Amino acid sequence: MKSLPLFPHKYKIIGWIGFWPLLVLGFIQMLTDYTPDFLDVRIPKTIDTMGVSTNNLLNEILGLLLIGFGLILSFSKTKQEDEMIMSLRLKSLLIAVYVNYGLLALSMILFYDFTFLWAMSIHLYTVLIIFIIHFHWSLRQHNKAMDHEE
Repeated sequence: MKSLPLFPHKYKIIGWIGFWPLLVLGFIQMLTDYTPDFLDVRIPKTIDTMGVSTNNLLNEILGLLLIGFGLILSFSKTKQEDEMIMSLRLKSLLIAVYVNYGLLALSMILFYDFTFLWAMSIHLYTVLIIFIIHFHWSLRQHNKAMDHEE
């Protein structure tokens, strides 16, 4: 079986160090709406309305870093990358997509207006979060089963 283009194993620790603290900071920022003044920038308004408005870049910075560290954490090789690990990786990705779209459908039914926008912001990251949790849980279960066989 041809191997997937994954990040080297040594990057996984970088993903762990960056992803979870950023996830917590992102939730805190969403709940408190904290926006430091030094990240305020003036940007052109959309095409249909002329002029300039002010935007705080904290959401964009946290979002981009969260995606980057999440991808590094999700797609870094394990110490022993083999076909069984690839199978666990694929199953976890499939489950993450199913659960994400189930939650998305539920959000469409339950939330409206600004609450729906808030829910959609969270859904941007749920595939990565669910994948990371399911893959590492499955990997732990697999390793535990392998240890019992020895």
